[in-house]
Amino acid sequence: MTDLIQQLANKPPCLSSDSRRRQNTKLVLDEIITLSELYNDHFKLNDPEDPGEFFIEVHQNFTIFLTGPPIRRNLKYSEICSFDSSLNQMTYNLTVLPPIICRFQLGQNYPSKPDITFWFDSAWLSPHFFDLLSLLLSEEIKSQPRTSLTHCCKFLREKALSGLFSIGDPNILVINSADIYEDAVERVQFVELLVDFEEEMREREFALLTFECDICMEEFKGKDCARLRACGHIFCKQCIAKSIEEDIETGRNSCSPGCPGCDKLVHPVEIRHIVSPEVYERYETMLLNRTLADMPNVVECPAEGCDSPVMLDDNFTEGICTICRFHFCAKCHQAFHPDTACVAGPLANLTPDEARDLVERYNNAGEQGQEMMEKQYGRLNILKLIDEVASNSFIFSNCKPCPNCKSPIQKYAGCNRVLCTKCKKNFCWLCLVVIESSDPYSHFNEKRWLQPHDLPKMSIPILLGLLRKIQNLCLLIPSNFLSTQFLLLSPPHFLFSSYRFCNVTLSYFLNNIFCFG
Repeated sequence: MTDLIQQLANKPPCLSSDSRRRQNTKLVLDEIITLSELYNDHFKLNDPEDPGEFFIEVHQNFTIFLTGPPIRRNLKYSEICSFDSSLNQMTYNLTVLPPIICRFQLGQNYPSKPDITFWFDSAWLSPHFFDLLSLLLSEEIKSQPRTSLTHCCKFLREKALSGLFSIGDPNILVINSADIYEDAVERVQFVELLVDFEEEMREREFALLTFECDICMEEFKGKDCARLRACGHIFCKQCIAKSIEEDIETGRNSCSPGCPGCDKLVHPVEIRHIVSPEVYERYETMLLNRTLADMPNVVECPAEGCDSPVMLDDNFTEGICTICRFHFCAKCHQAFHPDTACVAGPLANLTPDEARDLVERYNNAGEQGQEMMEKQYGRLNILKLIDEVASNSFIFSNCKPCPNCKSPIQKYAGCNRVLCTKCKKNFCWLCLVVIESSDPYSHFNEKRWLQPHDLPKMSIPILLGLLRKIQNLCLLIPSNFLSTQFLLLSPPHFLFSSYRFCNVTLSYFLNNIFCFG
């Protein structure tokens, strides 16, 4: 009896319903303040009687792998995925995911009775996963003797996504688009949505950081910088715009602007965002002209003042301009003459030697002889042939063929590492070998290069005599076959300290010209 009286004395006084409601409201308001400070804008609840929202986001400890169909566009960040056109499934490396919105409604007696209703919404999850989330949350609430909104928010943020997508390691999420959507179109849209969100978040983070421009060496916020996709180099917008404009104006690299810090080309989409609309319009025009020049079935309209591109017929015999409607012969560029033989015919299939002979005969024919030849072949055709012969002669004497695309390349200065302006391949000017290495200068440190200590030990008189013979021989060999990369200097040790010989070139002399006893 005494114990019973003591228990009754220690029992807290009964509260009226109004008092209990006021106490619950105070506890809820305190919890709202705590959650708002903890999650900032990710938690929203203005009144305990209204529905609230909590945004479930992936924290930085997660590594996310997304598998799905390939995206048919260039990614802003190449490290997200290495595209392989032969694969139907790609793996994307993500760092963030769009938030899952958790809406909730507190019960009238919360927190005295922890009755909370949850429902979910998301732009990327299917309804099936909402049911799984609700099930995970219900099991978590049942496992706790007394749950709270704070505990539910913590669980959803830290463990809910692991329960949906983890394959063992709770910090690794593997999301398969086929597990979320059955329809192929929906899977593509799903992957595009997640990758777009990833790029947007990276852009926001980039805009807030500070970077040093690799050109002017000054610091700028990311919003005032440009990060090139192909190589990742970062420049201030003013410097990179000036560099690209110079490449476009000068036609450098066949009007394909490159990164100032390496040889990687700048993507046309990036060029459009960096330069002014006027410069980009000129770039597109030059790019179109270069493309048309590489097409054998496209020529400029010969009508005066037109110059529009015209596609020839399948036999390369005629063309009709879609702008001025001029119908012309593809050989002589005069009005089309189906019933008359083309006067350009005799010049159309000349060999290089025949073309040089005809030009020489024209130059030596005198005034009357030139008039007769012009009537026979056409004056414009002969003038065009003269230009072609002069151009071919210059190419033969001053250029070498690119070992990859065979385009003629002229080197007028600089080292022996040459970049083809058409196919963008690096090659050795001496060996005429394509250099595939990411470090093109390593080619010149390989053993194919003859160093001074590798030369046979010869006396100075014999060595000087050998070099004189090589120098004299170089004068007899066409410059397009062999580039003289050495000079006869005195003393000879200065020669060897200043120049290196390509073994391919030197072996030609040693194996075919000189005979050592």
